[in-house]
Amino acid sequence: PTMLCRTRALLLKKCRQIVRQTKSELKLYRVAFSTSQRISRNCGSHRYFCSSAINSLKQDLLSQFQSTKNAEVRERVFNILSKQKLEEAELTLMMYTTQAKEEHNMSIRIYETAIQSVKPNRMLLLAAIDAYGRLGDYEKVIQTFEEYETHAPRDLDAFNTTVLALSKSNSADHAAYAINIFNEIESLNLIPDINSYYGALQVCSTHARWKDALTFLKEMEEIGIPPDRTTMILALKSCSHGQKEVGKHQTAQLIFDSMESKGIVRDEAAYEPLILSLEIAGEWTPAIDKFNEIPKRGLMWTNGIYNSVMRMLSRMRLFDAGQDLFDKMPSTGLTPDADSYAALFLNCKRAAEFKRAEKGIEEANKQGIEMSVSMLEALCECASKNGLKDKAIEFLNELRHGMKVTPSVSAYSAVLEVCGNLRDAENVELLYKELNGQDLEPLAYDTLIYALGRCGKVDEAKKVFSKMKSIGITPKVSTYNMLICAAGESKEPQLAIDLFDAMPTEGIDRDHETYARMMEALKGTKYDEDMFCVFKDLQNGLTTDTFKEIVKRQKVDTLEVGQ
Repeated sequence: PTMLCRTRALLLKKCRQIVRQTKSELKLYRVAFSTSQRISRNCGSHRYFCSSAINSLKQDLLSQFQSTKNAEVRERVFNILSKQKLEEAELTLMMYTTQAKEEHNMSIRIYETAIQSVKPNRMLLLAAIDAYGRLGDYEKVIQTFEEYETHAPRDLDAFNTTVLALSKSNSADHAAYAINIFNEIESLNLIPDINSYYGALQVCSTHARWKDALTFLKEMEEIGIPPDRTTMILALKSCSHGQKEVGKHQTAQLIFDSMESKGIVRDEAAYEPLILSLEIAGEWTPAIDKFNEIPKRGLMWTNGIYNSVMRMLSRMRLFDAGQDLFDKMPSTGLTPDADSYAALFLNCKRAAEFKRAEKGIEEANKQGIEMSVSMLEALCECASKNGLKDKAIEFLNELRHGMKVTPSVSAYSAVLEVCGNLRDAENVELLYKELNGQDLEPLAYDTLIYALGRCGKVDEAKKVFSKMKSIGITPKVSTYNMLICAAGESKEPQLAIDLFDAMPTEGIDRDHETYARMMEALKGTKYDEDMFCVFKDLQNGLTTDTFKEIVKRQKVDTLEVGQ
């Protein structure tokens, strides 16, 4: 009886603490108080009734855990329950509740409690993998999957849940792991279902693995699972971002046409990834045709589609059209977002148009749109093209130091170009060091060579040129033109001539800019007069002859005319 009285007193004390925390937990107080009353009435057989009362209290708390709508109340109830011995069935019941309520942190707490006290069943394991994935703890997803067989046999749901949980990760290693375990399904005599392909295609969508996506669609047809609208849109999305690759936009068009033939292009969800894939490929005219087709089918433009077309107009140098499209957004029912303003800034690259970009910054601030990475990168390009070197560097520094992100290669290239134009050797060298070691696009190499060359750093420019070739990037005519410019800035006319002569042997066709760069590089040197002969020969058309051969031919022709 003494022990029972103490138990009653402790229960009442605990209830008073709970009531002070929140009035919404008054029910807990009533449960505990009524239980304590039962304890005192049955003090004769204290051991049996104490155990019975505690079990009764646990059941009431479990009921409260399931029924409450307040997540904080559920958490406090769990704090009390976690101090009791919980059975596998009770933990499973609580897990069902937290999954239904999408309280993923609580799901993890239940799972971690379960592995300390019971052998987790299949449902607890699957729910834990799902919860870890939704919270972005992908290493825990992998760990739980790998430990799965110590608790229960891996079935198809274990593979499907793990692949889907990893599909949102931006890590290429996690994507590779997900695809590998997806490929293990058949080797374990399991038959993949539509959910298996949903997960695998979601991985492809996140990581632009368009070749894998196309393979999975073909596999589905081969094993008798008709690709549905969701799987085909996921495959389309795998083509809508990443680098330009041969066959990528053609794959997107193929998937879109297949959807058309099946009558499942019902909204804008299929158009957006197709247009984005065409943007990446530089197929701007077909993309704009698709853009114009959307309202004719009674569909609506999305921000993603609209922003993509504005970016394409900037690449086509149709800046007025891009700005006009932005100004018309409200009339289409769309509200400009951060990417819309970024696209506007890309259309403000002409001289004296930076003021239009500044007006856009003010408008974005008024609408509560915070400066984003895409906006800052676009402003780097806008300021650079307007010759505002200091502004361009300011935006680049905000990306590097303010937002602590690595700027895109296009942002670096734009700032490099304006620094090169103004022969700012200090900043060119600084940016060169930052870019050294990064994977660059071919055009970025051209800009780097140009900027280094303009600052008289021809040796560094030659190193960049050699690196391009060593990693398998074929120099273009623009690359040679930039290197000829570098040779001219460094007063190395013979290097310019050697590059001019090397172009045909490397399979590079000279263009009119090549001759213009040669004129600049040889001006004021002993080859000045010879270069005039080469330029004069241009009226006969572009040639593959060497510099010396062209000069010799021109001098012979001039002599014959004189005679």
